[in-house]
Order: sequence, then C-alpha cells, then structure tokens
Amino acid sequence: MGNVVNIPNVNFDELVQIEQNQTGKKEQKTTSNFNEKNYLNTRLKKGENKKEIKIRLLPNPNEPGFSPFIKVHTHTLSKLPKEISESGYKSYICLESANIDHEQFGKKCPFCEIRRTAYNASVNEADEAKKKSLQELSISNIPRETVIMRVIERGKEAEGPKFWKVNVARRGDDAYSLIKNLAERLHKEGLENGVEENLYDSFKGRDIILTISGSDNEKDNKTTITVTQALSQTPISKDEAQMAEWIYDEKKWNDVFAVKPYEYLSIVSKGEIPWFDRETGKWVSKLVVDAKREEQETAVENEVNTQ
Repeated sequence: MGNVVNIPNVNFDELVQIEQNQTGKKEQKTTSNFNEKNYLNTRLKKGENKKEIKIRLLPNPNEPGFSPFIKVHTHTLSKLPKEISESGYKSYICLESANIDHEQFGKKCPFCEIRRTAYNASVNEADEAKKKSLQELSISNIPRETVIMRVIERGKEAEGPKFWKVNVARRGDDAYSLIKNLAERLHKEGLENGVEENLYDSFKGRDIILTISGSDNEKDNKTTITVTQALSQTPISKDEAQMAEWIYDEKKWNDVFAVKPYEYLSIVSKGEIPWFDRETGKWVSKLVVDAKREEQETAVENEVNTQ
C-alpha cells in the first residue's frame, strides 16, 4: 500500500531511543464528557473467566517519533467513599508527572507531599510501631509509572480510537512491558532473518491479541494477561483516509483520563468527598458543605421558633 495520505509512521530504532531517554512532554488540558467507548475495556464480566481482544496501536502525532506510548505517573487509592468510586478503588494522575500541563495544574502533588513528610518523619522516629506506620504511609503514596496507549479495537472499529491505561509492574508482566518485549523480539528475529519486522509500523505492523484470564479462585479478582501478535503483517486500515482519521483524531489522553487539580486531590487524600462550590469556584470538602447547610437550617429553625 502506498502512502498517498500523510500517515505518521513509527521507526522502531527511533522509538527504542525515545523510550530510553523520554522525559515526557506537556499536553493541553481540555474537558470531555464521559463516554465508555473511549476506553479499552479489558475487565472480565461477572461469571466470565477468559476473553480475547484484538487491538492495533495507533501512532501519536503529538509524541516524539509518533510513539504510541504516553507516560505519566499515577496514585492508586483504596477504600474510597462510594460517592467517589463504587469499587472503592481509583487512580489519579500525579501532578508531579512530567507529561502534564504544569502551567495549569502547578507542580505540587498532595500524595507526594504526604509521602515525603511521612518518610522524613520516619527517619527520626524512635518508636518502632510508629516508624513502621509512617513507612507504610510513605510507601502507599509512591506514584506508579503508568503508560497510556491509544488503540483501535478490532471488531469495534466504528467506535474509533480508544485509550488504554496500564500500570507498569516491576515484575515486567504488565501489558505495556509485554507488548514492548514482543516488539523487540520480533524486530530482533526479523534482523536475523533479513526481513523487516516492526510491530508499530502503520502499514506493515501487526495487530496485537490480548488474552485476559481470571483466577480459578472465585474470591480472587486478579486477572492475568498474555500478549501475542497476529500472524500477518497488515496496515492499520486498508483505507488510508480512515487510517489518517483515526491517527489524527482530536481526542487526547487527558480528555479521557482527566487530570484533577491540587485542591480536589488534597480533599481525596484525606478520605473526604470533593464538592465543587459554585459560589467560590473552588473544590471544598463535602463535610464543609454539609456543616454549612446544617448551620443555615438551624438558623432558619431558630428564627421560626422566635417568631
């Protein structure tokens, strides 16, 4: 297939160099309504033990070398109020990440502040129980390296580009690491056999098959993922105009995974529910809102009783 339309393409060696040296870049923050079609859903349904998803990575015109990988850091919280998360778990973009708009969000992150404060306090703490508690608090607020990929889900091409957020694991068994290792192995084998093999190539790359498997233990919600490549090299789309439309789609990663401001995250870090105060235009704790409402209701009742 010729390159009639201007299609960005990923050079394997250039991407490897970028992966080694990448420090991230800023993205302009915009807002977007929630749309489940913007997310690659890798979760298993209730009663489902295994499923396969076939995807194709999309080059990103906004990243160096058109890299399909956008790197940020996130903080994952548990035991959150249901008003924030039904499951009790939620992850937030770290405001100290290199790849966000610091002119808009600043460079302070409340979770990282808690981490550093707890660690510094633990250094001089003589009481072993308190020391351990401070160390655990510090560790729980360490940001995780996270990779966001933009993909096309095969069989659901009509839904357009989707975003997939993956936490990088030290064990290297996360989907991003598995995809990266697969690409490197294919490239090496191609060189050994005298053929061009670039998993990321827009025209001669390969689709990726994700196999998500659940645990045999019904009480265990953990899943494992394996990554394999399609047998044939294919273009992202046989229609180059369609390919260009997907690649140049205007949705950005932070339209889908919104970056929350410091005030919002500071409230969440205390285990409280953020509430947007329209009068002040700021995020405040719902505890403050409820207390204010109760105070107003009490004042009204008192006024009625004195009449």
